[in-house]
Amino acid sequence: DRKEIKNTINKIYDKRSQLIHSGKRDIYDFEVKYIETCADIMYRKILKNSNLKITYSDFIDRLEVASNGGEFEWD
Repeated sequence: DRKEIKNTINKIYDKRSQLIHSGKRDIYDFEVKYIETCADIMYRKILKNSNLKITYSDFIDRLEVASNGGEFEWD
């Protein structure tokens, strides 16, 4: 489920922020691997399925919708 994935990523991102801003290391290897895997899957899916001829602005708008749990518009 997209919203569950988004919530998990946000929790891990919060841990990343704590590490950067306070030095508090409260993140596990499996969480890092999870983020790496999600990024790889999203990167490959976007490259494979996106219309790469759309404008940068339209692409960013579509990513914004998807980043908030919405459906990415593929064309």
